[in-house]
Amino acid sequence: MKFGEHLKANIAPEYGEQAYLDYQQLDSIISELSQTKPSAANESRVVSLTAPPQTNAQGLDTSKVNVTEETFLAKIDSDMVKVEKFTLSQVTKIRAKIMDLEALLKQQPSSLLSDEGSSTVPEGTSGWNEREVVDRADEIGNDFLRLEKYVNINFMGFHKILKKHDKNLPNNPCKVFYINRLNAQAWVRGEWNI
Repeated sequence: MKFGEHLKANIAPEYGEQAYLDYQQLDSIISELSQTKPSAANESRVVSLTAPPQTNAQGLDTSKVNVTEETFLAKIDSDMVKVEKFTLSQVTKIRAKIMDLEALLKQQPSSLLSDEGSSTVPEGTSGWNEREVVDRADEIGNDFLRLEKYVNINFMGFHKILKKHDKNLPNNPCKVFYINRLNAQAWVRGEWNI
């Protein structure tokens, strides 16, 4: 299975496709760029002012191509920012759920307190609904696992698309730079403090 198909098959419905790395668009940019790159025979020759413009494999003028290396780099940058922001927003939501659950666990309903302020809760019982606590804890755990899967699949996607870029466009390698940048991202390092 190709990674683009793997990515589509593993998109969390709660997040939607737009939250993920746009692997298909990046792949199509690489395809267009690799079709417009000059052949090895033409790379070392000097172009005369009277010579016709360089053409791609289809015979199209490469100077009129809308897709450039900068298009690819700008898309990688914007997707890194998108994934970073989305991950941060999900971490913030998970933290809020944890704080709500902690507050629930710390509270004792006032009806269970005696006049002296001591708890009148019978031994072995609590002042909250245990099923609700378990359900909320499970929900938090599932949210965290979904986020972890999101982070892993996006990380793998960035690696694969950058490797593909450098393989198809060896004159413009960028994988090392972007992988170092990727590893510096908080969402990759897992600095969530949940």
